Amino acid sequence: MKKKLASLLAIALTLSCLVGCGNSSGSSASSGGAASSGGTSSSGESSGETLKIGIGCALTGTSATYGELMLLGAELAAEELNANGGVNGQMVEIVAYDDKQDPKEAALVAQRFCDNDEIFAVIAHGGSSLTLAAAPIYEAAGLTNMAPSSSASSVTEQGYQYLVRHVIREDRQAPQVIGFMANNLGMEKIAIVYANNDHGQGNLETSLEVAEQLGLEVVATETYNPGVEKDFSALLTKVKKAAPDGIAIYADYTEGGMILGQAYQQGMEDMIWVGQSSLTYSQLVELAGVEAVQNLYMTVTFNPYSTREPVVKFMEKFHEVRPDEIPSEPCAFSYDIVNVFAQAIEAGATKENLALFIKNLVPGQEPFVAKNLLLGDDVQWDSKGDVTPRGVEMLKVDENGQFVSTDIAVDVTGIDMEGIVA
Repeated sequence: MKKKLASLLAIALTLSCLVGCGNSSGSSASSGGAASSGGTSSSGESSGETLKIGIGCALTGTSATYGELMLLGAELAAEELNANGGVNGQMVEIVAYDDKQDPKEAALVAQRFCDNDEIFAVIAHGGSSLTLAAAPIYEAAGLTNMAPSSSASSVTEQGYQYLVRHVIREDRQAPQVIGFMANNLGMEKIAIVYANNDHGQGNLETSLEVAEQLGLEVVATETYNPGVEKDFSALLTKVKKAAPDGIAIYADYTEGGMILGQAYQQGMEDMIWVGQSSLTYSQLVELAGVEAVQNLYMTVTFNPYSTREPVVKFMEKFHEVRPDEIPSEPCAFSYDIVNVFAQAIEAGATKENLALFIKNLVPGQEPFVAKNLLLGDDVQWDSKGDVTPRGVEMLKVDENGQFVSTDIAVDVTGIDMEGIVA
């Protein structure tokens, strides 16, 4: 399986580059990753015996690792389903289009999926800005799109019927970052560094509210433009001068790695940083250096070190392909989404009502609860498409550069946040 999936990812990337380079209009490249029984689809032509699930993710550019892991998670789920007879007798096939981690490309990818009548549903994009750009297109076509990593609270506040997400919204995640800093670590003054996008700004707003609830002093808030800035010396100088007890960082692994590495070089080696799952990539450690991430904590809603049976089995499959890594949360949640689609279809959902079925909005349906997912044993969604709130777990990086579990329970005492599950 390792060789097969690695080959499929290589084919997907090659096709993406070839098509993207020859496309003067700038529309997204097409590639097909698929499970072992489903075959590879780059043309969108149907065999008549497959259940085609689209995935919009970055397969080229600086965020390719992000997208490759999303695609891998979906393919692992499809392979597992196909080995057990598929979904209602249909083999599952993953059709991947390259959104290059760009909102404009995400909208083009959404239109391509909507124009392909054979796509049953879509795993939709690796970030809130991309999901928000694509959602109106899926909505107009009535095509279910389920996001594995778009946590901005605004995503599900637009009233889209066909949008669902499988990640905890940021106004349930960011409070736990701040709660950990105040209640677990006893900090009194903090700084916040955040990306200038929907995800970062949403985390900032929620963090400021929670800091006020807990009596924390926010001594600095500094932002940057993701994908543009590489020199963070001025930002770090301002933060260092403010003398916080610790820093909340809302960034992905690329800028996060550069920020942490440059902070270490500026003499901030003893500073404590607290971030989220967007940092849990091996590239973070490579960019920052092992020494620079020893005081970094990361909150996660998917813990790869969990002893739950679904997680253990998934990790075994993942390590056959990538033995020296841990899966990103979008990887794990793309795997989950394929299984959510499968369980809903087997329970009676159709292409036309899949999103509504998952949200329990189809008249007369039996209550839908997804079972044995990586996110949890019993998972439900509300009418907006938000997944049941739950608590986070905490990872760190050890002296060998490996991500490890801390077994720390985040203390949310004093936070007025309905729905938190400890």
